Amino acid sequence: FEDLKNFDLGYNPGSEEDRFAYIYDEVDETRRIVQKIGEDLSFGWTLEYVDEYLYRFSLGHGEVGDSLDFIRIDPENGNYERFGNDEIMNPRGLTYDGEYFYVNDFSLLKIFKFRLEEGEDWITIYDSFDIPDVDLGGTKGLTNDGDYLYLRSRDEEFLYKMQKNGEIISELYIPGSFTVWTGNYFWAIGGCDKGICKYNYNGDLVGEIYPPAKDPWGITWDGEYLWTIQRTCEIWNDPKIYKIEILDDSLG
Repeated sequence: FEDLKNFDLGYNPGSEEDRFAYIYDEVDETRRIVQKIGEDLSFGWTLEYVDEYLYRFSLGHGEVGDSLDFIRIDPENGNYERFGNDEIMNPRGLTYDGEYFYVNDFSLLKIFKFRLEEGEDWITIYDSFDIPDVDLGGTKGLTNDGDYLYLRSRDEEFLYKMQKNGEIISELYIPGSFTVWTGNYFWAIGGCDKGICKYNYNGDLVGEIYPPAKDPWGITWDGEYLWTIQRTCEIWNDPKIYKIEILDDSLG
């Protein structure tokens, strides 16, 4: 078949001839990039900070199990360890409630409850349940407040507030995609002018910052700093996990 092109760029995206700014300034008026790690791990859609480690899933394939690897990363130096997984296929949202991890699977349309047991090389899955409105397709983003899970709706207009068995309690009208609860606020990707948006529990926009690079596809909070996985240019082997210091998240 003939190769159809609406427009010929004259270069391949991400090549030396590509002048698009995939990575933004280290510092702007809203935030500062403190650290970048994750080289050789590619981009992804999951990130969670737990007990001085970052956790995510691999992308595309696993090296340990039959499906994507669960990866534990030392945020100080970027060293990482892979753990096997045979079932979770397309994770797009990861959270931890102090005892269990929960992951939102975009393709299987389920939330899986699992743990990484001490001394084990494999994750242990304890439960799974269908996401709400499963007939609409997969969703992105998952967080929790210790008591309840919050899953992003398909249209990205609200969060489902759920029991940890999948029972829906209510809906919180907070827009965006990937979301993290920090203990006082929800931070979400999208839904405001600057790009990374801070909402109170009532859904009011109370702050915003600019992203550090193109396409944040995962977000977590370590108690002081935001961390994101950035797509940048997906064919680059660059460190795609960013540690972000918030300088000024005021509106306007």
